Amino acid sequence: MTRTISTELGAKWFELHDRIENLGFEKQPLMMLYHSNFGFPLLGPHAQIIAPVVASDPMTEDARDALPSWSRCEEPTQGCDEKVFSHTLKGDVKGNTFVCVWNDNIGDGTPLGLVLRFNLGALPCLLEWKLMRKGFYVVGLEPCTVVPRGRENLRAKGLLPYLLPFECYEITIRYEVIETLEEKEALEAFCRECQ
Repeated sequence: MTRTISTELGAKWFELHDRIENLGFEKQPLMMLYHSNFGFPLLGPHAQIIAPVVASDPMTEDARDALPSWSRCEEPTQGCDEKVFSHTLKGDVKGNTFVCVWNDNIGDGTPLGLVLRFNLGALPCLLEWKLMRKGFYVVGLEPCTVVPRGRENLRAKGLLPYLLPFECYEITIRYEVIETLEEKEALEAFCRECQ
């Protein structure tokens, strides 16, 4: 794997670009997951997750009961357990999509958001890992090539992606800071308009 991280002077974003190559003579499983954790001050009781979600599936028992509130961040709670959701996203005509953590008020009335932009052709799945526990208050957003339900299980169901001999696979994720209600509203408009 070759990784390039790039940005521009004065930009509010950086891009992570990975080129994965199979240099062997046999096909190899391709399970890539990009785990990005977000906490204070971005996370708080005013925070929400914005994404063009088509369907959501709980991956833990606690997530099953919390499915209707997957996009909201609650107050930190003592003894709260982790919740993991698998989301199916829609994208624009080129497959471009995003997921965002947005907070209307990070403490002083200032809004702040962080957007992960990626393409569904490279990263067709999204996991959300949420732990609203006092002392461990965090949300993880995880674009991935396949929902990680165990390599053998995926192989048995014909869902395990492979990289063929000498094949290359490229993944780009843009991490972008947004700071205005207009930028947030543009993301919400994308959710309504994308296919």
